[in-house]
Amino acid sequence: FSRFQWLFMASSSPCKPLRSSCTPIPLRFTLKSHDKLTPISMKIRWIDEQDQEQQWNSWEDSLCGRFGATKLLPCRSTDIQVRFRGQPGGRKVHGVDRRRKCAWTKQGEEVVCFRTPGDEDDGRGIDAWFELRGPMTHCNVWRAWNTQNGGQPAAWEHWPDFPAERIMEVPETLKAADSAAPWPGRAVQASSPQSEMPDDEVLATAVAAAMSRLSAAANVLVQTRRGTLRALEDLNSELTKQWYRVNSGNTVAAGLAVASFGALFTAPPVGIALGAGSAAAGVGTTTGDILGESGFSRDLIK
Repeated sequence: FSRFQWLFMASSSPCKPLRSSCTPIPLRFTLKSHDKLTPISMKIRWIDEQDQEQQWNSWEDSLCGRFGATKLLPCRSTDIQVRFRGQPGGRKVHGVDRRRKCAWTKQGEEVVCFRTPGDEDDGRGIDAWFELRGPMTHCNVWRAWNTQNGGQPAAWEHWPDFPAERIMEVPETLKAADSAAPWPGRAVQASSPQSEMPDDEVLATAVAAAMSRLSAAANVLVQTRRGTLRALEDLNSELTKQWYRVNSGNTVAAGLAVASFGALFTAPPVGIALGAGSAAAGVGTTTGDILGESGFSRDLIK
């Protein structure tokens, strides 16, 4: 029970003074297209906690788009390799020197590695962002950055004006769990192998702490779910209103177009005016529809 013994010896104070009592956040990898000239995808290979090789391809993930993707990995994943592809066809993205205005290099395919065998584990997390740009034949990783680099960027990192709002925050579920009880993983085995408490008491206390963490995280998840449902209901209501507005606008534009065609033979000036009104109504309706959907999309992503 050495893993559990540390749980009770660790401080129950907030996570800021004792970072080791906080649950490490997942590893995040984010892919974005700067100019959307080329559909892109990201492939990740890693070794999990059971020393099993795992792979993931954003192009085969229905939750990812053609110009962006996000993947979360368990915090203990190691030997991680990230590759990029131009789609369709899976064309390899070749490496560039981002500090020399993305000049082509001789390294061939762009491969970014994390936590390779032999690397010292410094305890830093991974929140890697990759932004690609260029047409199919010249698509490259224009900018890249790990927000968890601790002020010591790796050779592959270069993003001078990285937006601060993109930095990954600790999920509310982990905050709630850590507030309920310290995280028992990755403990420093500084205690005696023999517990001062009976084994059954140690186990009971460990289970109680784990249940406290689970209950606290579950409560946050329930609140998040309720908020998501409310947001989806509001979105559905706004989309319904937008549907009525767009269809009404299209009906008006079509009616003016028909009236304009008939008036051209009897009163040409009136017909021209009606035609201009039809065009204006149609353009206004289409523009409003596009802007509305764009705004709803941003709100849904948030």
